[in-house]
Amino acid sequence: MKIHTEKEHFIHMGHHAFRLRKLFQKDLAKAKELLEFLPYGVYINGSESGRYDHMDLKLRLKGPEIEALAELGMAYLPQISNLHLLELTKRKAASFYQTNDKLGSTSYFQQISMNGQMVYLHTTKLHLEGQSYLNLATLLPELGQVGRVVEGILSSLNENLGVWQYFDTLGKKEKVIFKLLAQGLDNHQIGERLFLSHHTVNTHRRNIYQKMGIQSIGELVRMGTALELIE
Repeated sequence: MKIHTEKEHFIHMGHHAFRLRKLFQKDLAKAKELLEFLPYGVYINGSESGRYDHMDLKLRLKGPEIEALAELGMAYLPQISNLHLLELTKRKAASFYQTNDKLGSTSYFQQISMNGQMVYLHTTKLHLEGQSYLNLATLLPELGQVGRVVEGILSSLNENLGVWQYFDTLGKKEKVIFKLLAQGLDNHQIGERLFLSHHTVNTHRRNIYQKMGIQSIGELVRMGTALELIE
């Protein structure tokens, strides 16, 4: 299948993750043999141990930092990571562990040092068994045009690298209301447009402020500008 957009690539990657999980659960040895032929880096981590139970050779060869990470575990991540994105990643992973959704998945971006260069990567995480989680990681520079598009978006946010990831934590209705707020509509106007009560809009607005970590409409507008939501 030819993949035309970054969204299609990550959907395709998620599908691969679910299929690979079945193989890991059925025949661990065979699954590990196949890893070198996959276009992704694969690793298994424990939700409580902070250790990596397995990290394939493709990832370990990306640099001494990754080799050290495989040996030292997640406690080493702050030394080689974009700390802002790492904090968001930890929150998203912790939320996924807490929901204990054995059939679901979560995904996020990180920026990690590899051979002295900060590299963006996208990870899809899903439950494997017990306290173990299967992860598929793709380095954006290896995705060609798709990777360049995503890297361009991330780079354009500069110090607001986490804005989009905060936005991703919003529910569907909250995202719509966020966009309308960023475009200058007040609670009454939003309620009329979406057929919602003033109380409901106000509740969504409070939730948006809390999830996005903002205190004022000015901050919301700036985030909306960074996300290119203001028309």
